Amino acid sequence: MPGCLVGAYGQMLLRTYWEKLRARLCASRGIPREAYWQHLAVFDLLERQGALRLRDHLLGKLEKAG
Repeated sequence: MPGCLVGAYGQMLLRTYWEKLRARLCASRGIPREAYWQHLAVFDLLERQGALRLRDHLLGKLEKAG
């Protein structure tokens, strides 16, 4: 029995996700250490919601804050 419980398709999705994450982090070097986890959270939202929904979500948060 293999040690991984994720099937081939799931492994491919995880590999793709981590490749995109790595490429994004490599492209944006210079992120302060304190902001690293916020950057990962925004990337995750971008992957799940898409750019337009993420923009609307962030603009809504800014309107509430200001």
